[in-house]
Amino acid sequence: MKRLLTILMFISVLTTSAWAGFKNNKTGWDGMSVSEKLGYVMGFFDEHTSLSTWDSQAVMDLKLHRQNCLIDMNMNSQGLVDLVDTMYRNDVGIWKHPPFVALIQGLHEMCGEP
Repeated sequence: MKRLLTILMFISVLTTSAWAGFKNNKTGWDGMSVSEKLGYVMGFFDEHTSLSTWDSQAVMDLKLHRQNCLIDMNMNSQGLVDLVDTMYRNDVGIWKHPPFVALIQGLHEMCGEP
C-alpha cells in the first residue's frame, strides 16, 4: 500500500510539473495563476542567465548584460510577470507566441544590447 501511494504521489507531481511548464501563447499565459506566472518567469530567468561552459563569449556577454540590467533596475519576479503582460498588451502580433518570447523581446527592449 505504501508503495502504491508513493507511485501515485510521484505521478501526480510529474503531471502537475509538466502541465505548468508548457504555455504556447497568450491564452495559456492568461490562464495561469499568479504563482504559476511567478514560477514561470523565475525558471526562465534562471535558465536564460545561467552561464555554461559551452556558452560562446557573445552569449556569456548577453547573459551577464541582462542579469546586470535586471539587478540595476531592482527587478523582481513580479516585475518580470508585468513585463510579459505589458509585451502582450502592446503587441498583438506576439499573442500566438509563448510567454518566453514576450519576455525575451521585453528584456531586449528594456536592456538593449551588451
